[in-house]
Amino acid sequence: MHSDLSDNQKRFICRMLFLVFCAIPTCVTIYVATHKRTPDQWAQILQAELGVQTSIGAVETPLPDVLVLRDVKLYDNDGVPFFESLGARIELGNVNQIVFPNREQITLEGLAHFAEEAAERMVKPQANAKPWTVSFQRVLLQGERETERFEGPIFAEWFSDKQGGVVRIEYPLRENEELQQYEDFVELKIARNETRGLRVKFDSPDGFMPCWVAKPWFPELEQKLGENALFSGFAKVDCIHSTTDCQLTGTFRNIQLPHYLIDANSRDAEAIHVNRLQVVNNDWIGGTAKLQVADGVLPMPRTDSGQISQFDQGIRAASYYEDIETTYNR
Repeated sequence: MHSDLSDNQKRFICRMLFLVFCAIPTCVTIYVATHKRTPDQWAQILQAELGVQTSIGAVETPLPDVLVLRDVKLYDNDGVPFFESLGARIELGNVNQIVFPNREQITLEGLAHFAEEAAERMVKPQANAKPWTVSFQRVLLQGERETERFEGPIFAEWFSDKQGGVVRIEYPLRENEELQQYEDFVELKIARNETRGLRVKFDSPDGFMPCWVAKPWFPELEQKLGENALFSGFAKVDCIHSTTDCQLTGTFRNIQLPHYLIDANSRDAEAIHVNRLQVVNNDWIGGTAKLQVADGVLPMPRTDSGQISQFDQGIRAASYYEDIETTYNR
């Protein structure tokens, strides 16, 4: 049996429809417009995402899901800024992007701290967390010495895999002035696992990267090969407590061996070629290495009948080696 709604029921339904489709959306819009996040609140959000202490001077919202940040600073654990930028742009979406468009300076120590803390934050990420990327479009990366510097774009992103949190950093080795584009990219991955072990991977197959870039995780390179050494290939460094386990395949050039490894009777080394070389601290555990000189290559023998030996001993032995292999270029 059909029955019409009463006037009271009709008025009630109209009020509810007005409340749902008009009043509530209007109130939400007014609230959002009048209760924007403060610079301190955005700094806390970025600090949670980036893993490092952050401060922001001012925030502008020129478009929905677009923010312009002014006076952005990133700090180390001692509260000292390692990166300062006049401005940055954030685009929120399925992937949240932070772009630093200006020419800024960041220290190698600061970049390492940034990558390690971001990887630490990603060890146990939230299930609903959106991925973030950071783009430094024109950064000056500065090492300890004046000669240790790189200028160009640096791109960073972080994610999680089966082993834990991973931060991937990519930057070019050189700029092609004719084509006005960058070439020979280096990929650097920083990862942490549940046991707080740190793994650093370098992948530079097409060009030679300066070894000073690896100094925060493998400072022995400079002591063994000199401050101007270059590397092309793949390297992995595991840092667990006080142990450094390094595995490399590739070529070192521009090497300058320490005086205690060479004398007047030894040959001048031009490069070192390594294949699956594993060095734990200074102990040569496995893999092969060859010392390249002007007229050929010299096998670097592992001493102590194949047992654990010092990598330095292999260099010293090769410097006096008599049998020269056929010269090859790489």
